[in-house]
Parts: sequence; C-alpha cells; structure tokens
Amino acid sequence: MLAGFGPRSRSTCSPDWGKSHKVNVTLPDLLIKRIDSAVARHVEFKNRSGFLARAALHELERSAG
Repeated sequence: MLAGFGPRSRSTCSPDWGKSHKVNVTLPDLLIKRIDSAVARHVEFKNRSGFLARAALHELERSAG
C-alpha cells in the first residue's frame, strides 16, 4: 500500500509524497462527467484532483504487483 493513500485515507495529499503541483490534462467530456459524478457520490475523493490522484495510484500499485 502506498503511504497516505490507503482505502481509509481521507486525503490524497501526504507529506510522504512532497509538494503538489498543478498539471493540465485533456480528457473527453463524457469521462469528465463520469469523474464528477463519482466525486459527487463519494466524499472520500473530495474533488476531481483527488479522484485522479487515487486512480493514478491505484494503477501504479496494480502495475507494480
């Protein structure tokens, strides 16, 4: 499990990961709508950035194992 990003973690930011940076990504409209819908239903994501960070970490863990 990546530190600060466990299933019960309420934050996608952890001191272990260092400073957060703003990035620009291009995603299809329907995907953004689905992400926003998931964020609205699940408070643990907090916002779109939190959702994307958790999704990225999930994929990194999955590909490492």
